[in-house]
Amino acid sequence: MSYVRGTLAALVDAIVPETPELAALGEEHVPGGLDAGLDELLHERVNQLQEADGGVWGALGYDTVPLGPLVAALLDVAALELTLRGKRESGFQSPESAFSVGPYSWLAPRDRLRAVRMLESEGIVPRLAEDNENLGIVQYIAGATVVLVQFCYYTELTGDGEGSQGWTQAGYPGPAEGYAVSMGYEVDEFEEDDY
Repeated sequence: MSYVRGTLAALVDAIVPETPELAALGEEHVPGGLDAGLDELLHERVNQLQEADGGVWGALGYDTVPLGPLVAALLDVAALELTLRGKRESGFQSPESAFSVGPYSWLAPRDRLRAVRMLESEGIVPRLAEDNENLGIVQYIAGATVVLVQFCYYTELTGDGEGSQGWTQAGYPGPAEGYAVSMGYEVDEFEEDDY
């Protein structure tokens, strides 16, 4: 496993962990995001967020800027800052085999989320971003990965075309043809609003 994917796996595990304590509700509630391949999907999506738009990356033949390594490095920086500021609430843990060996992976799950919050709202990176627009975009993307993980988990992206693990856990049957209450009331024609 690569450094980037292993670091993103630690992030995925903190947001959508495996929950064996919910087995009494049904076995479908036990698997976490790593079981659905969410770390690989997140890696792909992070690397597709920013178009290369020419420049160095375009000259190197990239259509998009590969932000994965930068996001993983920022998560590690945030983990170090969280530790140095004494804001870690749990001790270090041995990383899971799916994780990288960077400092972010050694944090307990809740501390991993605290590190991301620090990356978004306080700490060295946000202060530096005030004077550097490019760093602000990277800071934003690193913070947005939390939302991206949830978005990917609860869409068909982690499924096999017939739903996803998130849908199964939430009891969502998938898109419907339409609301039953609205069926049978076809609209003959739309009128444009005159604003």
